[in-house]
Amino acid sequence: MNIITKSSISTGVAALLVGAALMGAATARAETWPGSCADFTNNTGTTVTLVMTYPSLLHWDFAGHTGPFKLMDKEGNILISPTGDWIVHTDPEDYITRVHNGLANLHSGCNGSEEMTVN
Repeated sequence: MNIITKSSISTGVAALLVGAALMGAATARAETWPGSCADFTNNTGTTVTLVMTYPSLLHWDFAGHTGPFKLMDKEGNILISPTGDWIVHTDPEDYITRVHNGLANLHSGCNGSEEMTVN
């Protein structure tokens, strides 16, 4: 017969919380760069659609093996993220490599650039 005690429940909950915290830390970004712009490069052999939900609701189609492109709105203005966050995904789903380049796009009024690449 298994007996569940208060201490075994506490230990199990604590282990579950630590595991969840570690998973969250692995996916969280260490830093954001308020005022940053974004560039996108498609290194795949097919057209990729980049869908953005923050800082604007936009999407672009990028042919294979092209870029980098500065992300701009429909009027041709360079997008700047006030918080430094960029919420994007691709269709078809591809892993997006993201690196902040603090020296990119400074002449455009940006605090560096989030360089996004699919391979």
